[in-house]
Amino acid sequence: MKLGNLTEIAQAAEGVYSEHFQDEAEKHHKGEFVVIEVHTKKAYFGTRPIEAHLNARKENPNGLFHLIKVGQPAAFKLSHVNQRCQSDDRSVRP
Repeated sequence: MKLGNLTEIAQAAEGVYSEHFQDEAEKHHKGEFVVIEVHTKKAYFGTRPIEAHLNARKENPNGLFHLIKVGQPAAFKLSHVNQRCQSDDRSVRP
């Protein structure tokens, strides 16, 4: 399997997860994290992202991994605001 970019890696891993692991994972590991190794199609669980990742790296140090939070649409929520607030009146300035 040739994977050329991060989107293809994520799609491959999500496919492996939904086809082979999702049903059991959502019954027994809801809220935990799972790392999918896309070439071997193996899953490695942990209560924290680093735990799942270290479990995967122990067995496959050169693997191609994707992290999923069981039962959630994304592993993390990220946001960024590129503006500053003035300390006196809390108004936003560019």
